[in-house]
Order: sequence, then C-alpha cells, then structure tokens
Amino acid sequence: MVGTAQHRRPARDRSPADSPDRRPRIYLGDTPQEAIASWVYIRQSRLEPPGVPVDPVPSSLRFIKSRSIPNREVHHIQWNDVSDRTWNYFVSATQVTPGIWSAKGCAGGSGPGAPLPDPPSASSVSGTFGEDGLIVGGCHISDPGQVVGSIRLAQGEVVLDEDVVDHQTALFIARYSSEGLLIMELIDKAGNVLKRQAA
Repeated sequence: MVGTAQHRRPARDRSPADSPDRRPRIYLGDTPQEAIASWVYIRQSRLEPPGVPVDPVPSSLRFIKSRSIPNREVHHIQWNDVSDRTWNYFVSATQVTPGIWSAKGCAGGSGPGAPLPDPPSASSVSGTFGEDGLIVGGCHISDPGQVVGSIRLAQGEVVLDEDVVDHQTALFIARYSSEGLLIMELIDKAGNVLKRQAA
C-alpha cells in the first residue's frame, strides 16, 4: 500500500560533524519511516550536481512497499526533487536500540533504468550483499500482462526469500552467503515457474 510520509523534517542527525565530505553517515529516527525520511531530506539534498538542484520536495515522499524481519526493514520509496524529477530507491532501516532506527540507501536513482529483456522479466537485484550476513534490496519487474505473482530468490537449491509482486517491485531481506550463484524465479499466480534468470 502506498503511504505518504508525515512530513515533519526529522531533526536528528547524530553523525560525526567531522565527516570528510561534511555529510552525516548515520540517519536516525524514532521509526523506520522517520529514519528514512531523514536519509532523504539530509543526504539527498547534499548530493547536488553543479547547476542541477536535487533537493527533495518534502510533501512528495512516498513509501511504496516494505518487507521486514526482526530489527531490519527494507522499503521501496519515491520522491520528487525541486527540478520535478522522480527518484526511486530501495532503503534499509535497522533498529539500533528500542525506539531508535537508522537508515541507509541500498540502491536507486532518477531517470529510466536499464532496459529489461522481453517480458515477463525482472531487473537484477539491487541492494547490499553480505552486510550483517544479509541480502537487502529489491528488483523491478516488467510484466505488462500481469502474469507474475511473485519473485523467488534462490542460491543453488536453497530458497532465500520470496515476495509477492506489488507496484512492479519485489523486495528481499534474507540470510545470504557469498558462495553460489543467485537465481531469480518468476512465479505465476498459480505457483508455476515462468522463468529463471540470474539475479
């Protein structure tokens, strides 16, 4: 379900002030959504290419979908910048202590992504691999016929995770080993494997 953020600009930036590029390295909030909003408002507004304003428009931040395990979440979010470009990101949130969450970008950007193969198909998994022994991220799906029900992520014969396709996106958050090829299986709504591809 698409949600709109409560657009109170988070005031917490508890990162070291002497960061070499003057950007905070940790973005904190009382909830995963607040920490992610902090990551968007603070970090992204400081990533401005010369002559190209990229400051986020606070009222445009949208939480598209999420997955969670204890103390960790992954979200697909969108926002518009002041130049009216749309940004898509997969962002992770980690519970640091009870009631305190930190956020970190996994992957994303603005503009059209790389073209996908003939549908139904999925983009490669974008995210973080191996941090805390997890894979955290997601993929985008090209499926005009809406035949794909879910995406299964496997390594060898071991199924790591599976997510129902929603808003042309699947999210993954699972234990991960660096050994073995990651495979995605596109599953139809009856549970049959439509396609296998490298993740």
